[in-house]
Amino acid sequence: METFLIKNKKELDSFADNFLTKFEPSLEGASLVLLEGDLGSGKTTFVQSCARYFGIEEALTSPTFVIQKSYPIKAHQNFHKLVHIDAYRLDGHKDLEYLGWEELIQEKGIIIFLEWPLIVSGIHFPHDTVSLSFSILENEERKIIFSKK
Repeated sequence: METFLIKNKKELDSFADNFLTKFEPSLEGASLVLLEGDLGSGKTTFVQSCARYFGIEEALTSPTFVIQKSYPIKAHQNFHKLVHIDAYRLDGHKDLEYLGWEELIQEKGIIIFLEWPLIVSGIHFPHDTVSLSFSILENEERKIIFSKK
C-alpha cells in the first residue's frame, strides 16, 4: 500500500502518467483499476488524466447515467481500449453482470476503470486488480492510496 498527496490538477496528471508508465497489463484478460472515494474526490478527473496519457482526444465525462463508456486507444503497445464504468446507480453485481462483465474482463488489451466498486461487491475481479482510494483533504488537496487486491 502506498499513499500519495496531490495538491492540484497538474500533480494529478503527473500521478496518472507515473501510474500508467509503471502499470503492468494483465496477462489473463482486461486490466482492472478500482476507484474508490466520495463524490467529488477526483475519481473521474483521474480517468480524464489517464485518457490524456493514452492520447484520447474525445472529452471524457462521468458515465454516471449511461453506466459505461468505451474509448479507443490508438497508439499504445499494451492497450487498445479504455473502459470507464460508474457503478453508482447500479443495484449490485447482478446489474454489472447483465452488462456483460464476464466477457469484458476476459478481453486482453483493455484497461477498465471502475468507480464505486463496493456497490458491485460479489462480482469477480481478476487477481491482479489494483485499487486507488481517493479522499479530500484541506485546501482541495487529495490523498490517493494505492493497493493491490
